[in-house]
Amino acid sequence: MITKQVWLKTILAIFLSICIAFYVNQFFKSISEQVGVVVASENIPAQTQITSNMLKTVQVRAEDRSLLVPNAFTDIQAAVGMVTLTPLKAGEVVISEADKLVLPNESVSGIPSENKALPKAFFIPPDQRAISLKVDAEGTLGFSLNAGDKVDVIFTSTNGEMGGIYSKTILKNITIFDIKTISEKDRESSSNLILQNVTLLVSPEEAQLLALSKRKGKIDFILTPLNPDSQDWDLTKPTYPQEIYEKEIINR
Repeated sequence: MITKQVWLKTILAIFLSICIAFYVNQFFKSISEQVGVVVASENIPAQTQITSNMLKTVQVRAEDRSLLVPNAFTDIQAAVGMVTLTPLKAGEVVISEADKLVLPNESVSGIPSENKALPKAFFIPPDQRAISLKVDAEGTLGFSLNAGDKVDVIFTSTNGEMGGIYSKTILKNITIFDIKTISEKDRESSSNLILQNVTLLVSPEEAQLLALSKRKGKIDFILTPLNPDSQDWDLTKPTYPQEIYEKEIINR
């Protein structure tokens, strides 16, 4: 006759066997589970834009990847186009971290990030150029403009060489690429000698127009709204001094 104690031992043995089988199965499963990890196929210098031929995928244990390099890229195409901030050695795992890689155009309108290690040239779209202008407080809305703002550009001729005195909108909806910070002391100053460097993103043809304009007159920026109306302003018609006197008062 089988005693109660024998039954308990039998049940316990079966339970332990099941547990051991489960953990052994999990162990072998973790060994067999592998994932692809992106590594450098060659030495990649700092400040280099990554291409697909610079990378390759190697297989590693999923557990090792989770423990050692959880931020590693698993898809080559996800890393293509990014720029290295530090060198990568051949065979080194490519990690998605802000102090190692940056995507040039990840910021709105291609505006450079706070990371100063990356040259600004990486943030300029291929069909555009960056050009700087020195503008006073009146022309920059009291030094209140910021990188990423959209502005229209008004040129004011102050001499006969450019056809007399007039003002004319020469460019519309231009992105401010970078802008020099003005101290609070300078902001409060009434001096017209304080100028702010403003860098714009424009086409090569527009850059030529600005290069001449900033040397032959005065530049003002007017801030555009987030959602400007669809009205197509006539940029060819300048405003002359006599129009100030002839203009009728507009009630709003």
